[in-house]
Amino acid sequence: MYHARLLLTGLVALGMLIGCGRGGPSALKPGAVQTRETDGAEMVWVPGGAFTIGLEEAELDGVMAECSRCRRNKVDNACPQHTVQLDGFWIDQQEVTNGQYRQCVEAGACTPPAHTDAYDDPGRADEPVTTITWYQAVDYARWVGGRLPTEAEWEAACRSDYTLEGTAGQVWEWTSTLHRLYPYDATDGREDLDLPRMRTIRGAAWIFDPDVERCAFRYYSPQDIFSDQVGLRVAVSPSP
Repeated sequence: MYHARLLLTGLVALGMLIGCGRGGPSALKPGAVQTRETDGAEMVWVPGGAFTIGLEEAELDGVMAECSRCRRNKVDNACPQHTVQLDGFWIDQQEVTNGQYRQCVEAGACTPPAHTDAYDDPGRADEPVTTITWYQAVDYARWVGGRLPTEAEWEAACRSDYTLEGTAGQVWEWTSTLHRLYPYDATDGREDLDLPRMRTIRGAAWIFDPDVERCAFRYYSPQDIFSDQVGLRVAVSPSP
């Protein structure tokens, strides 16, 4: 199994989440916020239920009309629009920052980004960390006692009115999900963490036009490739 050495670290960190799941998930109010002790990140609670994800064909036509740089064959992978059933989960309100990621490196649980100009600049400590591979993103998420969100969770949180920051126009974000055609099915192998294939990234990078960005946009990257346009945020499953 991948990075089994981090399992104990992740379990210890999970126990330090302040109030996560206390009283059980059913006692949590939608949009409740908790602070993660390990790195100080604020997380928002997304209750379980049915969520609509993806794009309708009519909306796809609108995107293409507005976006001169968009290619239809790179956008239509968000079709068809469909409904998924999700359990409740916590998700970071903001993308993981250079400063937070540095804490993981200093703790010996993460390796530095491939390019460190922004990472080493104290004035950019609050900017999203980038130039990290999917494996490095997984290491960070496990260090704080969490995991990467599935792409369905990411979109559900983005579509909900929970004031998530950076979901459009900053950086793409790694998810746990292998890149496969919609509709999304968590049981078809796309959530296998051990397969070395393309992983879905969600959001949109700073090079895109924010006027045409959608929560449904999905793209992909090899999991051992880094980019200055790809970062991460963490999801956490509630305690039983």
